[in-house]
Amino acid sequence: MIGPRLHFTIRSTPLTIGVSDLLVVVALCWLALETATPAGPSQPAHLLVSAAIAIIFFFFGLLLEYAKHAFSRSGDRVGPALLSFFGAVTLTRAETIDESRAVRMGRNGFIINGVTAVIFLELALSAHGEPGLAASAVFVAAVLIMGMALLRMCPIQGLDGGQVSRWYLATIFEDDEGSRQAVGVLSIGISLLFMFSGFLVLAQPSHWNIWGLPMMAAGVDCAALSQWFSRRERWVRAASAQRVDELGQSRLPTIKRSAPISELLSIFAVEGQRALVVVTDERGQPTGLIQLRQLKAAVHAGAASHPDDMMITLSSVPRIERETSILDAALYLERTGQLALVVEVAAGKMRVISLDELRRIAD
Repeated sequence: MIGPRLHFTIRSTPLTIGVSDLLVVVALCWLALETATPAGPSQPAHLLVSAAIAIIFFFFGLLLEYAKHAFSRSGDRVGPALLSFFGAVTLTRAETIDESRAVRMGRNGFIINGVTAVIFLELALSAHGEPGLAASAVFVAAVLIMGMALLRMCPIQGLDGGQVSRWYLATIFEDDEGSRQAVGVLSIGISLLFMFSGFLVLAQPSHWNIWGLPMMAAGVDCAALSQWFSRRERWVRAASAQRVDELGQSRLPTIKRSAPISELLSIFAVEGQRALVVVTDERGQPTGLIQLRQLKAAVHAGAASHPDDMMITLSSVPRIERETSILDAALYLERTGQLALVVEVAAGKMRVISLDELRRIAD
């Protein structure tokens, strides 16, 4: 979850996985197999088996999350499934609005994780000490999945244990916001404990000290997860309660369609290469959009003289009703990958809305 992420879709389900998490899990499995089978097959064979174990690990993490949602009869996810050391984490519209739904989902996930941990503990014990690469691979995979299931039971914001602990903390604090803040503080404390414990294990002169690496990585990921989940949950609540026509003045940079190219270059120099520039007519009404790649393509073709020569016309941009919630508009942009949406905020007056604008409403 720290650093760059890979985004992909499996059967219309968007998934996000941290590159650092994937690399650390593969490296950990490789080191564990090298330690458990020093006289076994060659290192390339260990690397292939390690990659297979990592895939199984993340697959089971996703399976645990989906089993919880199926058991709780909860759907309507608001964003991709986030894959990391804690498995998969998703957020639904219902659990951000209905506290009892969040508690029920956390309780069901707690039960599923406990059963999973017991099953894979037995599997790890049965494979421990057996000779050969296959038995070592089963042991490593079982221990990793068991650890992931136990980690999901910890009182970390965004995990099943965090949802249950927030319900208990709600009996102590007078308001729901107080319990959320308390779970956030508890999450950071548990994350620091994981990192410190992992450091102590890693410092021990033992061939099992490599298991301190996933403990430290899990602590870092849990701290990042707590912050991500808190921001996402706060944003979903705010975005559900507002409509797109209630947004304030647009923050997108604008340029007249007859302006010189030098002015457009100045905008990208100030706003950055990912900026989305709105092209307007003489009355200030939006007529199109420009990104840096359109500008580069037009300059390379020698066909660039004014912004209206290279812009994406507004007729090609999807339109939404002004009563649409900010959450639904943002989810549409996330799902389709469109640059922006157009909404009629008044009679004949159009407004361009970008995904970054929609994401900033809770800041």
